[in-house]
Amino acid sequence: MNGDNKATKIKGIDDKVIFLTIDQDNNIYFATEDNDIFIYKNDVSIVQIEGLVADADVTALTLDSMNNLYLGTLAGIYYLPAGKTVAEKVNWGDYVVFVLIIDHQDDVYFTTNKRDFFLTNKVKVIR
Repeated sequence: MNGDNKATKIKGIDDKVIFLTIDQDNNIYFATEDNDIFIYKNDVSIVQIEGLVADADVTALTLDSMNNLYLGTLAGIYYLPAGKTVAEKVNWGDYVVFVLIIDHQDDVYFTTNKRDFFLTNKVKVIR
């Protein structure tokens, strides 16, 4: 809490969290060691994110300026539009994603197991 000098446990998050990020509305997006993805909403509810395939272990989470979530995984990149609960795979390849970041212009940068470094700003979902 702002101005507080001690940490407060967030009730309801009891799994081993390996990645997290916070959106502009203070919702917390997190991935667990069991490879489950959740949103801890400001109203203290927890919502599970669906849509990742079984071999898509999460390697990174990042948000753009519109609170859209990008998930780097061992099977490529997934995209979760703000307000949705089902992530969809984008068609940037089936790479193992090591690093995934977004700049202030919403350009997406990521590195892969193929020693590649990519920059893109267009999301195209695989359907």
